This record gives sequence, C-alpha cells and structure tokens, in this order.
Amino acid sequence: MQIEGNSGSGKSSLVQAGILPLIERGALWARTGFEHWRILGPMMPGKNPLAKLAEILEQGLIDDPAKRDIDARQGRLSVKESGLASTLKGFKQESTAFLLIVDQFEELFTFADEAERKQFDALLATALQDPDCPLFLINTVRADFLDRFEYLPRLQDIYNRHCKRYFLPTISTHGLREIIEQPARLAGLDVSEVTTAILNDARDEVGALPLVENALSILWEHRNNNRLSGEKYQQQGGLAGMLSTQADALLQRIDQAVPKGKLAALELLLRLTRINDEGRHTRQRITLDEAIFVAGNGDDQPGQRVVEMLSGQRDITVLNTEHQNVLRLITLNPEQDQHYVDLIHETLIRARSKDEKTGKLTDYWPTLYGYIEKNRDRDLYRQQFIHESKQWQQSKGLGRLWSLRYFDLNKYRALRIPRNTTEGRFLAWSRRAQVTLVALLAMIVVYGAESITWVQKHDLSPDMIWTLQRFRLGYAPPLPALTEKPIPSGSFNMGEQDAAFIANLGEAEKNFGVPGKPIDIARPFYLGKTEVTYEQYDYYVWQQHRSGNTAIAFPNTAQGGRGNRPVVNVNWFDAVAYARWLGEQTNNQCRLPTEAEWEYAARRNNDSLSLG
Repeated sequence: MQIEGNSGSGKSSLVQAGILPLIERGALWARTGFEHWRILGPMMPGKNPLAKLAEILEQGLIDDPAKRDIDARQGRLSVKESGLASTLKGFKQESTAFLLIVDQFEELFTFADEAERKQFDALLATALQDPDCPLFLINTVRADFLDRFEYLPRLQDIYNRHCKRYFLPTISTHGLREIIEQPARLAGLDVSEVTTAILNDARDEVGALPLVENALSILWEHRNNNRLSGEKYQQQGGLAGMLSTQADALLQRIDQAVPKGKLAALELLLRLTRINDEGRHTRQRITLDEAIFVAGNGDDQPGQRVVEMLSGQRDITVLNTEHQNVLRLITLNPEQDQHYVDLIHETLIRARSKDEKTGKLTDYWPTLYGYIEKNRDRDLYRQQFIHESKQWQQSKGLGRLWSLRYFDLNKYRALRIPRNTTEGRFLAWSRRAQVTLVALLAMIVVYGAESITWVQKHDLSPDMIWTLQRFRLGYAPPLPALTEKPIPSGSFNMGEQDAAFIANLGEAEKNFGVPGKPIDIARPFYLGKTEVTYEQYDYYVWQQHRSGNTAIAFPNTAQGGRGNRPVVNVNWFDAVAYARWLGEQTNNQCRLPTEAEWEYAARRNNDSLSLG
C-alpha cells in the first residue's frame, strides 16, 4: 500500500495500515490538516484507466446521477494533462481534501493500453504536484511489480521522493484461523478436524485465501452433519490437491459437453496468462468476444459454452454474480459497454515452490502449468505479432506490402487471433501474400521445369531457357533493318573479276561462265543491313509453333552459340517462309535476294551497306 499527497502548502505523504478506519477516526486529518475527505474510488485501472478515472470522478464529485457525463469527462482527461487537477480544483472546499484510491495498480502494467497508461501517469503527477489541488493518492500494488514504475516516468519521481510504502505481509496463521473459525462458529459448523491441516498447508503460501476458500467449499459439500471431515481433506490432497482435482474434473466435464473442450479450455486459460521466465506468471485480461473466439477457435457456439462452464455461469449473456456451488476458473467483468474475462486467481498459473532434490518448480495445478510450460513461446510470439501488426497498420503504400509476414506463419497459427482485430487483418493479409508468393514460386518452378524439357525436346542450347522466358513475357526482338536507301538498278559483270585467278582456271570452268557475263538489274531493291540473327529467327519459329505450325524447326546451334550471332543451318524452304513472314510484319513484299542481286549489292560502293 502506498500513499502520496499534496497538502496545499507543500508536499507531504504518509501511509497507515487500515487507512479507511483512520480517516473515519480523524487520524488522517491530524497528520494532514484536512478535516473532511472526499473519497474517490476505489478504482482498478483495467484496460482503459482513463475511462475508470472518469467514472469514479463523476460518481464521487457529482451527487445527481442525471448530471453526470462520463464520456465528456473522459474526453477532457484524454487531451489535457491538467484535466484531473482542474476537475478537482473546481470542486475544492475549505478544509476538504480528495483521496483517490487505486486498487491493483499493477494493472497499469499488465492490462492498460500504452497511450492511456502514459496519460494516466501525466494526470496523476500533474495533480499531485499542483499546490492548489488537495489530492492524496493511495494505491495497492503487488510487490513483484514495484520495479515497473519506470513505465510511469512522471509518477516515478514522486514515488522516489515523496511516496511512503507499507508492505502488507502474507496473511498470518492467526488471520487465516479467524477466517475459518469465526464464520464456522456463526453457522454452528465443526471445523476442528480440518483447521490445523489447512493452516499447515497454507503456511507461507502467497495464494492462500482462494485455496482455503476452495477447500472449505468442497468440504462443505461433503460435510457429515455439521462437521467438516479431516479424512476427506487428506484424501483430496490438501489445498493444492483439491484445486487440481476440482479443476481437472471441470475440464473433463467441458470435454464431454464440447468437442475437444478440454483443449479449448486450456487454450483460453493460456491466452489469459502472461508468461514469466521464472514461473511468476501473471494474469492478462481479454474481452469476452476474444475469449469466445479463442475457446471456439472461431466458432462462437462451442466457444461460448466453454466460457460459460469455466466461469460457472449458466448463460454468459445474463451475468450472474451470485455465489454458485461450482468451481470457477475465470471471471466475467463488465466495464461500461464492454465485458472482460480474467483468471479468477493467479494461483492457477503460478509456481508453488522448488523441489529441493530436482530443483524443478512445483505447481498448484499440474495440468494447466504443464500446458503453459509446453507452449510458453506462445505469449512471446503474440507480443511479437502485435508489434508487427502495429507496424503494418502504420505503414503506407509499398511499405505496407513489405511489412507483411511472408514466412514463419505456422508458428502464429496456434495463437487463435480474432479476424476483426488489427492482428487478425494483418494475419489474413500475410496469408494472402504467402499464398501469392508460393504460387509465384510454383509457377517459376513449373516454368523452369517445362522450359528445360522444351529445350531438351528441341535439342537446343541451355541459353534458350532464358530466351524462351523472355518471349513468354512479351519480349520481341527488333525485326531485321533494311538499308536506308534502295539499291538502284544497273548492270555489272557477274562472277570472278580477278585476272590472275581466272588465268589458273581450266577450259571447262571458263566455259561455265567464269569470268561472268554482264547482268542487268532492272529495278531498285532494299536489302537487309545485317544478317538475320538466331534471336530474330528463333522468335519467328516460336511464333509459328504458338500458331500451330510446328513443321518449322529451330535451327541447330552454331559453334559460337545463338543470341545475336548470324543464324545458320536453315534450309531454303524455311528461309523463304521467314522472308514471307517478315513481309507480313513490315507490310512489305519480302523475299530472298537472287545470287545476282546479292553480288550486285556487294560490289557496289554503297555507303548504306555494310558489305565489302
């Protein structure tokens, strides 16, 4: 328990055991100088501490319910760090101070949203440091969360310099005895056989109270007249054994009522656990909708039934807060328009002690504790996934696609993430992206395998694999270029012109037409600037095959390779067909040049030709 305050004339703080009786007796007035106190709370921060603060301010400061406006109050608290101080100063009266009581302060670290926790920190710190705001703060916090005040930087300074701390010890043996014997005496119940045994089992147990409550409830069910049986207590295995036995029996009932109900219940209890490496697991609250989703793995009907049985409710749509003679492992807590689910006590999930021989942790409920240990990476994965989801949500454009999770999605499959949350949408988009990526990779593999088969079938070189993919992706090599100017008509002596060479020819060769005779070229014509390349001809053959004309074959690869090298190994008929196709592509009449046309063009001193 801690208390912080501002007396109006300077900082003062104190702590007392039994602080509320002291207020009633005026002891707190004697220490602070205030005669009257307006008590605000107690409140628990929960997931939305600003909403809870607004609620207790409206209820504690405004007597007429019709004049209260919790939403408006929350809005003002959300935008101004001075919102709490200005509110209290507006209701300040002479010799009157305000006492804000915050119970389970550790919920700021386990449940509360980060933004609301920061604003809550600023609101309290500003009010406590305002000399005109007579506010005192009492909060209860578990000792193992005292090191978390670094997450409240504004309050941390006040905490270190002004706060008084009072550590409440574990309930004493005498206190437990009174809890057992006094109600029993009023009810005329004989507890003499069980009191000593219960006190021995509960000694030094942090979670003694809920364990004792559960044990007494079970023994009451099996009482003999008005006597609780010590023999029954021992048969049930004492405090821890009773909890474990009852909890296991509840899981079995759930398993009989719902298909795979035991697994569903364990999944929900695991989801309600924040895992600690040292076995000091803590509770974490989730919404009722998420609890139903997790328990039903997306199916609301079995999920709702599991939640009902774990909470001891007959119908969770109509909350029943009365005592029922059934074991409850979770609680349902309404806050404004939302319902939350929480573990009934951390005894269910925490380690009990260490075995002196093995050094292993012992536990109150082996079934759940073992399940948590088996799946202890779940909570880490969940926190990691929540972080990645927020990054994805804040990303824009291509960064949003880049932020998606393409790999290792299987480890998130067991998290049971609701679809209508940011994490659910991030997971859905990541799965779509993963499917798309896998499909693309499969297409690449299939294309690659088919391309290799295709190349082998046509007896082509391996570099044709890449050429084929380029053709499939829409690449078309440029068509052969023609001379800029036509080759004019004219005449020339066709054949060998070298006199020395001719002199060495025989009569038969001379009679064959060497040296040549004059030839007339009647009309001008265009000629290709360069030879047709393998790539150009391969594209033509590929197009013919696509249109169903598979009679034209790909030419064999020359020694120097394919690509931009001149194509060879093409017969005359295929060359004629290529020229015809080229004419169709260029809207010209294309054909192969005659031998005379080729020699005529080669002999001309034509700058537009690259021929010698």
